[in-house]
Amino acid sequence: MTPRLMMNRLLDALRQKPLDEEFDEEIQAHLEMAVEDYILHGLSAEEAEAAARRDFGHVERAKERHRDVRGFAAVDHIARHIRFGLFSFRRRPGLAAVAVLTLALGIGATSAVFSVVNGVLLKPLSYERLEDLVAVWLTAPGAPTGSEGQLSPGEALYFTAREEGRAFEEIGLWNTHRVAIARGPEPEAAVAASVTPDVFPLFRVAASYGRLFRDADAAPAAAPTAVLDYGYWLSRFGGDPTVVGNDLRVDGTERRIIGVLPAGFSLPERRADIYLPHQWDPARTIFTVSFTYRAVARLAPDVTLEQASAELARLIPVSVEQFPGGMKLEGIEMIELGPNLRPLKDDVVGDVGNALWVLLGGVALVFLIACANVANLFLVRAEERRREIAVRSAIGASRSQVAAQLFAESAVYGLTGGAIGLLLTISGVRLLKTLDPGGIPRLEEVGLHPPVFAFTFATSLLAGLLFGLLPVIRVGRQNLATALRDGGRTGSQDRRRRVNGGIIVVCQTALVLVLLVAAGLMIRSFLALRAVDVGFAEPAELLTFRVRIPEAQIADPREVALTYERISHSLQAIPGVASVGASSSVTMDGANRTGLIWIENGALGLDELPPVTRIKWITEGYFETMGIPLVVGRSISWSDIRDDVPVGVVTENFARLNFGTAAAALGRRVTTGDPARPAWREIVGVVGDIRNDGVDLPAPPVVYWPLTMLGYQTSGLFVSRSMIFALRVESPSSSGSEVPAGDPFGTLAAAQQAVWSVNPSLPLSDVQTMEGLVERSMARTSFMLSMLLIAATVALGLGVVGIYGVVSNIVSVRRREIGIRMSLGASPLEVGRMILREGMVLAGIGIAIGLTVAIALSRQLSSLLYGIDGPAHLRGGCNSRYRRFDGRCLCPRSPRRCDRSDEHSPPRLNRDPARMTTMYLTPPHGNRLRAAGAPRTTKRSHYRRLP
Repeated sequence: MTPRLMMNRLLDALRQKPLDEEFDEEIQAHLEMAVEDYILHGLSAEEAEAAARRDFGHVERAKERHRDVRGFAAVDHIARHIRFGLFSFRRRPGLAAVAVLTLALGIGATSAVFSVVNGVLLKPLSYERLEDLVAVWLTAPGAPTGSEGQLSPGEALYFTAREEGRAFEEIGLWNTHRVAIARGPEPEAAVAASVTPDVFPLFRVAASYGRLFRDADAAPAAAPTAVLDYGYWLSRFGGDPTVVGNDLRVDGTERRIIGVLPAGFSLPERRADIYLPHQWDPARTIFTVSFTYRAVARLAPDVTLEQASAELARLIPVSVEQFPGGMKLEGIEMIELGPNLRPLKDDVVGDVGNALWVLLGGVALVFLIACANVANLFLVRAEERRREIAVRSAIGASRSQVAAQLFAESAVYGLTGGAIGLLLTISGVRLLKTLDPGGIPRLEEVGLHPPVFAFTFATSLLAGLLFGLLPVIRVGRQNLATALRDGGRTGSQDRRRRVNGGIIVVCQTALVLVLLVAAGLMIRSFLALRAVDVGFAEPAELLTFRVRIPEAQIADPREVALTYERISHSLQAIPGVASVGASSSVTMDGANRTGLIWIENGALGLDELPPVTRIKWITEGYFETMGIPLVVGRSISWSDIRDDVPVGVVTENFARLNFGTAAAALGRRVTTGDPARPAWREIVGVVGDIRNDGVDLPAPPVVYWPLTMLGYQTSGLFVSRSMIFALRVESPSSSGSEVPAGDPFGTLAAAQQAVWSVNPSLPLSDVQTMEGLVERSMARTSFMLSMLLIAATVALGLGVVGIYGVVSNIVSVRRREIGIRMSLGASPLEVGRMILREGMVLAGIGIAIGLTVAIALSRQLSSLLYGIDGPAHLRGGCNSRYRRFDGRCLCPRSPRRCDRSDEHSPPRLNRDPARMTTMYLTPPHGNRLRAAGAPRTTKRSHYRRLP
């Protein structure tokens, strides 16, 4: 077909009615001319009209041929089938409503989860040439760090890779931190990202207003500058473009605002409010690795990931020689320091993909159960339409035409269910975002994007194909003559109907069981996590917030420590606050600092690398406030901080690992920092272990230092300028305060005033409770548990309703058989037991299949479980007694339907004696009919023979 002809036919399809009227007029004119011609030849008017119509042929058939020629016959046929499908909605509104709502539930749940999979896994990051962006990490398999490739490059390797590397077009480093913004009478906290000048060109981003950082802005002596995030600029500055060029006080330093970023841009994983340039001095840089920086590079054209890794590995020893004073070549070789490059998208998503694919598979089972329910409804409807379909076939409809009509009808149901399911998808996406406690990356990008609409449309068509397939197969096998002659069912048809129903029961039971087992495993895993001792007491009573004193405000480290002591005393005076303590980081907040800890007269000398250990700087009262038990010795006090007493506290597992027992650690000396100038510190206490990295991860060894230290990183006094205060809030009954019970946030306003009473320029940030941190550490498990529980509940409801419908249908098919049994003496109880027994057999088969599938699929859940082995748990402890309700719920009313079977229904056989034949009645599964009290037998002579 030429394009011109196709265009003409498309135009004709848009004006069907005028063309039909025009063709009808032509036919009438042709008939009138023929009639006149016949009249001229001597025929009467009636004879002439009859002859003209006989010569012309079938008028309606000519119109149909004309429509086929001028349009698209296939499209017309499809439209006709669709119109018939819509007509069936009016003919059976109850069945249509049940089928459409069932499909909407299955399609809506599946599309909602797919929208998350699309937004998190499939949708590309919004960066130009994303395939060239790689995350740059370092790995040290030869060092006992346990970092597993999560070391990041430091300043030295950045300078070397930027100047001498040829595999990267750009490489950029950044880290995020909290800052205080002075705008108005009260300071406000903001998230700042300190970036190298290559970061913005790396992501191919340009300024909306002003300009972005240049190399001159990163010079050590350059004037302080800042770039605003677009959202922060709108919310805090009202979108005023004149703020570019103004000054903004950030952490006590006046910075010139030089630009505003475009809308929608953010760094991977975390959005910043304000961007500051890293002002590193190459002359004062030494080679180190970092735990705080984030590094991303853009590959040069035609450079592979393997080639870039090889070049970065070559540049590491070059950087060590260019920037001496830090790590030595011998140490680099001993720990086998090397690059670990990953595609940026894989690095951002992490290992959440497995959980989301498992969840999508779970809701896909719900979708299949919904399709099975609707398939049973359509099977029943196909039985009712057997004579209608047989008549259609008898008058010329082919099997393909009948199948096309049935598939079109099922597609109408599927698409209608998909349209309603799309509305449920909107609510489902909102629910998923509400249930996320913070463990799913990129969830803010989830929405109804074009791929979600395409997926919903494809799922709707697939649903129509799935539940429409069985009726089509059933109709294709039916005997036309039998259907026309009998109209009703025959014995072989009843058996096929029961077999189809049994298959649906088995499949639905198996699918429901798989989801229930998955939800059960997640429940066991969640309960195991809840039972873990995290190492501190009553997290719901602990309120934490960060206070940061920048060097631009208070330069003297001792004055910083004195300010923190005053803040602590001021917070302690708040009514309802039982105790106060501070630490550089608290459990599970992700802000971990690490260091190398040498032990005096230990197994490793000062020229050898010890394991990397977590370190924290704390104040007096921290252990008491957190509820961390003191195993032996004492804690750190304010006098230790004021007098620079060289002491430290270690966790119990650190003491056991290095000294054998906790008591043996007391009095031993350790050091960190520069091993060439060791500043030894005495261990004065041992405290309990804490789950610092999450509930599901083991407690790491930790060393606690006082707030200030001599000989750490510098020859002078070191102080931790960013501290997290922890407040334990008492209940009103014990303190007499006005703080609401179980609401530590009730003290937040008083805490802010207490901090401002000491220093009015210090804002509070990262406000949260320890309970929130604990819940966030279980985010993925709780999210998966919530989703699988919802899916399992919906699947169970759909499964029970669907199985009941199937078994009820099977019972209705066997009503004559049941009536015969009861007329021969079987009691309603015996018939009910038979129905239940057969239902339990089907349920047992479904349970066996479901458990087998669940054991096989539980391996996919293993990475999401904690404390249990999925396959071993199922094989050893899961048995079918917990699933018996499936079989007993199959037909709670079906046996009672047997009571309503007419005991005199067999005489219906005599109402049409002419159609009766001698027959042997054999019930399914080989159970022969017998009278009440008659002995069981397998001999054919004991069959009851009916005339």
